[in-house]
Amino acid sequence: AVQAFNSLPRADAQFLSEEMARTGIRGQVFQNDPVRSGPSFLLYYGPAILQRQGMDLRKHELALNLLLAVYWAGRSLWPAVPEQEDQVVTLHAGQLITVDMETLFSGNGGDGIIIWVLHKLNSTEARCEPWCPAKLNTSIADGTAFRALELQQKNTRVTL
Repeated sequence: AVQAFNSLPRADAQFLSEEMARTGIRGQVFQNDPVRSGPSFLLYYGPAILQRQGMDLRKHELALNLLLAVYWAGRSLWPAVPEQEDQVVTLHAGQLITVDMETLFSGNGGDGIIIWVLHKLNSTEARCEPWCPAKLNTSIADGTAFRALELQQKNTRVTL
């Protein structure tokens, strides 16, 4: 995973480092990444997604890009502000553990799934879920807070 992290584009590595450096405790910072805003994210099942890839460098690279996409969607739903430095939001990614990375990044999502989203459940939780076009359209019409996971392998994400 370290080799895969070192192969990330600089901007992606910096973003991931900053997100993982947020502690949810006001005033607590790491010397190398003194991030002072929040909320911080607890990416539930994040380590398991990496562990599931075994020793396959290519799958580790894809898994890191998946974590980036989840953090990116989370930050889009919860912008970083100093007042929320002591807040923690849980991002549930359990459903992503069973999905093959190559399949996920191939664009079809597996099993006919069109898109993966981070769905905001309440003020402190969101969950990664597979949505079909009908669910996506209904959620847009209902004003449901969600962000599509931008599953890509290079740094082409829109700046927040």
